[in-house]
Amino acid sequence: AGVVSVNGNFTTTDTNTWSYEHNMMPYYNGAIQFKGGEDTEFQLKGIFNAAEGFTFNAGKVVISENSVFTVNDQNCGQINVYGDVVNYGEMIVDLQKGSTLRLVNIGNGGTLTLSGEKASLKTNIVNDVPWAGAQCVDFYIANGALTVKDGAVVEATGIVDLYADGSVTVDNASFTAGTFKNNGALTVSGASSLNVGAVSGNGTVTFDAAILTESALGTGNAVYIKGENTFSGDFNASYAFVGDWNNGEYSGSIDFGTNSNVNVGSQMIIGYDYGQMGENNVVFGDVTGAVKTDGIFKAADVSVRRDGTLTIANTTGDNKINTMNVMGKVVIDNAKLSGEVQIGSTGDAYNAEMTVKNGAEVTLGGSSNSVVVLGKSQKGTLNIDNATVTVKRCGEGGGYKVPADTFVIGYEGGTGALNLTNNAVFETSDFNGDKEGGKVNVLLNNGVISVQSGSQMAVSGTLQVENGTSVTVDGAELVAGSIVNDAEITVANGAE
Repeated sequence: AGVVSVNGNFTTTDTNTWSYEHNMMPYYNGAIQFKGGEDTEFQLKGIFNAAEGFTFNAGKVVISENSVFTVNDQNCGQINVYGDVVNYGEMIVDLQKGSTLRLVNIGNGGTLTLSGEKASLKTNIVNDVPWAGAQCVDFYIANGALTVKDGAVVEATGIVDLYADGSVTVDNASFTAGTFKNNGALTVSGASSLNVGAVSGNGTVTFDAAILTESALGTGNAVYIKGENTFSGDFNASYAFVGDWNNGEYSGSIDFGTNSNVNVGSQMIIGYDYGQMGENNVVFGDVTGAVKTDGIFKAADVSVRRDGTLTIANTTGDNKINTMNVMGKVVIDNAKLSGEVQIGSTGDAYNAEMTVKNGAEVTLGGSSNSVVVLGKSQKGTLNIDNATVTVKRCGEGGGYKVPADTFVIGYEGGTGALNLTNNAVFETSDFNGDKEGGKVNVLLNNGVISVQSGSQMAVSGTLQVENGTSVTVDGAELVAGSIVNDAEITVANGAE
């Protein structure tokens, strides 16, 4: 009947060949079934070919590295895992028609582990014509776990369907899925390759000290990053959390290097706000300057918390962050960036700092509801060193009560510092030509402005200097449409 039922241990030899071309048993039972109790162990070696698949119900199944399991049929066939299966060999599910609903089915608490460089599991549907229009899936994991480790390979050309009580772990291995329906947990670590197309569901993806090369992750899930990670390829996520503080992991980093594109659809949070501090870093590009990349970093929103650092270095693409709240450190080094930014903090007292240097070009604002604030609630510093920062149209937005078309330094009790050095340029644009109302102003409400060493600050509208603040122009140039000065402006060393 195609059933091997054993109460003790069962071992095959390398010379065994098991072949069931067509068995009248239903596909969901499998043409060859290995059954046994919790204490049963199958040691499987040789060649196994069953048109309608295999079912593993034994307590433990070990498949040798020289074994080959093949499901190849015109209509249906699948691998069912309900026990603990460790595969060191080759498994192939290749269907000419997708009549079966699940090519690999892991459930009932079952686990499937692929281990070693000779271990692989590959699925392929040549012609997806399932029963009654139902959708075929390559992997169906509910109340089960798939582990791929130590050089093993999993390739699913179609759909991996992971339920809330299911998990996939990739450790020093390769995992590919055409579509990933993730409502469970995917964890990637070690020197691995992750290639996942479209992603959907409410599950999580965790990078835990992973070195990911030639990888791709489609948008759809939240990605948690802990430990030191590198990623090369296309990174897409709805949310990205650097530092998994909800699980007591306060430090995390990811280096996207020079061969990546990053797109975060909703929000990236780097670091932690209160209590215990860690070290959380995101690097995009090459900080050494040896290599330039045309990759692009895009995000709808980035929050750089007090123990977080974002570095974008030596890129030629048009990087864009729609809104960015800087409470930690941001470095834009020989790169382009546009968006709106608030530099400061609403939490513990500490200094938020953004540095733009080495020919970088940063454009802030761009619409009447863009908010650009330096020194929000706490201290914030903007350093411009041999680079250019342009403030376009900005004003009230997101509940901020700031004057229209005004770059505000010092907001809601915060203190701001704007520092220009080494031929830097800070300018506010004239977004409406010479017409009335087309200028962008600078309000120094609480803090300092320092323009030094050949730098230029050009304000198309009004520079308003409030009492208790100061402006220093030392060997540099200050240009403004008009100045309202209630404090002190110092001009020295041939400044204009």
